[in-house]
Parts: sequence; C-alpha cells; structure tokens
Amino acid sequence: MPVTIPANIADVTDLAALSAALGPATEAEARALAPSKSDAALIKLGNTVATPRIDADALRLLRSAASFFATAPAASRARVNLSPDFIRVAAWSALQGHEAWTAIATRTAAAGTTDATRATQSMERLAHARALRDQLAEVVAQVGGTSAWQVKVTAAVRPGATGMPEARADVALAALAALGRTLLASKSPDVRQRAALYALGPAQLDEAEKVAAATAAVAGRAKSPRSVAKRATVDRWDGLNLTILERVTRAFGRASAVDATIPALDFVSLRSRTNAKGKGDPAAPAAPTPSPGKKPTTSGNGLAPSGNDA
Repeated sequence: MPVTIPANIADVTDLAALSAALGPATEAEARALAPSKSDAALIKLGNTVATPRIDADALRLLRSAASFFATAPAASRARVNLSPDFIRVAAWSALQGHEAWTAIATRTAAAGTTDATRATQSMERLAHARALRDQLAEVVAQVGGTSAWQVKVTAAVRPGATGMPEARADVALAALAALGRTLLASKSPDVRQRAALYALGPAQLDEAEKVAAATAAVAGRAKSPRSVAKRATVDRWDGLNLTILERVTRAFGRASAVDATIPALDFVSLRSRTNAKGKGDPAAPAAPTPSPGKKPTTSGNGLAPSGNDA
C-alpha cells in the first residue's frame, strides 16, 4: 500500500510523531535496507557513535525527505532513487533505536547507584569533550596546513595508526591542545596567518585543556558509559540506522547534483562522523587550506588520515 505523507509532516518534532505519521514497519523491512552488513558489523559500527546524535540527524533528515516526497513535483521525486516506503521504514527503524537506548538509559538512571550517577556525568562530559575534540582537530589540521600536520591530528585521535581504536575523548582533546600550543609558538608567518584566519588562540586551548582535565576526572572514576547505557541491541540499531541515513544522504546528494532544485540533505550532528558521499574514513579532519600562493601538500601515498567518532 503506497505511503500517504501528511501535508504537515515538516511540523513533527520527534521520531515517534514522524514514524506515526508515515506508518509502521517491521524489523525485517528495516534489516532489508542494509542486507550486505552482518549483525556483527552493524554492532561494531553502532558502537562508534552515541545514539542521541543519530536521533537528532535521523529526525531532521527523514523529516526533510518525507516533506520532499510530499511536496516536490513528480519529476523531481522520480530523480531521487528512494521511495516514500524507504523513508517510512527508516523512520520506524530510527524510533526503535531511540526507544531501545532510552529504555536502558532510564533503567540506569532509575537505579540511583553511584556508578549510574557517575556514568551519566561521564556520558555528558565525554559528549562535550568529543564535540570540542572534533572542532579542535579540524582547526589544528587547517592551521598546520600540511599532510604531516594532518597525520599528527590523526595520531592524537587514533594513537598507533589509521584503523586503530580511538583515544578516549579527553585524552585526544589534551593531545590536540598540545599540538595547538606548538602551532601558536611557531615563528612561521604562514602558520601565524592561518592561526589568525581560523581563530586559533590561547583561550580556545585553555578551554580544551580545562574540559579534558574535568572529563578525565569523571571518566576515570566511572564505568564506561557504553558498558552502562549501550548494549548489543542498541548498537545494532545504531549501526543499522547509520547505514540507512548514509544511504538517504547519498541518494539526495546525487540527485541534487543532477537537478539543483532537489535538496542535498546532509548530516549535522553526525557530520564529523561520516561523509555523506561515502568517501574517505569517518571523522577525517577536513583537508588543510594551503597558504596563499602555495600548493597543497599531500602524503606520499595520497591518503588522508582518518579518525573515528564515539
């Protein structure tokens, strides 16, 4: 049965309302949207990012996609290689992930134990530290201006090598702040110019170090937030929903490239986690902008370092 999208779909404010407006689905339908990925692969993927970040982008992206299918001309709708049914199932799947995470988080909070309290504090501090880490990683890579500096940024986030597990957010943030101090101490006119252009200054680094220290103090005493508020079921939904949302952004991005009247939907909350066009590694810092009059520098193998998000 064709999906009937309400005219006021753009006004919904949460995933429950969005799913209710588009209609129910089943787990089999949701799983069919990512047939090539095993449950183990989805769990591994879902464990890399916090559920609330997925929720935020799922609501915005799927609401926008539904509104497009409700209002766009038939020719424009045909250009997007997705159907309203895809959006219906995607919205239902996103709601399942949200509800699974909420159930566990609620039980944890209701327990009222010291570990639960510390875990909640740790989750909040780590989320803030991750946001600052992502912001500072991009700025340091831009100010550094070379592939060598981008490698240093990657090493701060992922010690060892590309593909290695990421450092905890507070540890990475402290390492990035140290790199920022090195750049501010540079006598290179080019580096100083880029630092001014990207507003890298002592106050930003002071804040990063303060947040890193405060986060370490809480996270060091708490159980891992994932061990308390994330379980395999939640991670599997998160991995599935990440995969689905990436397909939505790719479909709209490619359609927009053909027809500029079609919106190119993209991530906001998950922007540092993944590239909507499916290129490169998740959370890779943006390529540094070369100084005026200079050619950009690339690494010997031509690969940009990557960093994953938590």
